[in-house]
Amino acid sequence: MLNQIIQFLSLPFVFFDVWYFIRCLIMFVTLKWLPRRRVSHERRDPDVEREKLLQPLKQDRMVLTTDLDFMLHMNNARYLRECDFGRISFLFQCGLYRQCLKLGGEPIVLASSTIRYRRSLRLFQRFVLETRLVYWDENAAYLEQLFRGKSDDFVYATMYAKMVSSKCQMSEAINVLCGGNIEVPTCREDLRSWIDFNSSSSSRLRNKSKPL
Repeated sequence: MLNQIIQFLSLPFVFFDVWYFIRCLIMFVTLKWLPRRRVSHERRDPDVEREKLLQPLKQDRMVLTTDLDFMLHMNNARYLRECDFGRISFLFQCGLYRQCLKLGGEPIVLASSTIRYRRSLRLFQRFVLETRLVYWDENAAYLEQLFRGKSDDFVYATMYAKMVSSKCQMSEAINVLCGGNIEVPTCREDLRSWIDFNSSSSSRLRNKSKPL
């Protein structure tokens, strides 16, 4: 009987990434009760909203045994997963996610990303994941995410992410959130090159999909 119970309880772990969904649940519960979210029913201060939007979110992390690959360092795919959790936390805490929904938009999703690995993260090494908004245009918000060593402050990996919300202009959502009291930051040269690459890639694929 005990063996049958154990087998039944282990089935979800066979067919689903259970720990991922448990972590998602913990994250959303934590976000709901964060102090900076408790002022949602009060009148919003545009200066405070602007500060939250432009302020980087820093999260302490550590490389666990489940993050390792055969080379005994953090698996490349784990960086992407950590970035997912970082982006979700950032978008909820700064209020941009809810603002897009209030304007009739769809949930914010990842449209494009690129990551560059600079040095390996080892077992039990502590690092800080920094997520910040660095630029936006009419259709998208661009986030930068850095994996910064806790002890040496070295940037082990860096990512750019393009976030979009269908049926909602990102620039409008940001302006409404901040009461129009915000200016678009200067677009960095490397980010501009990446945005241009995405545009060129989209144009090429659209042309390929046209019937001859």
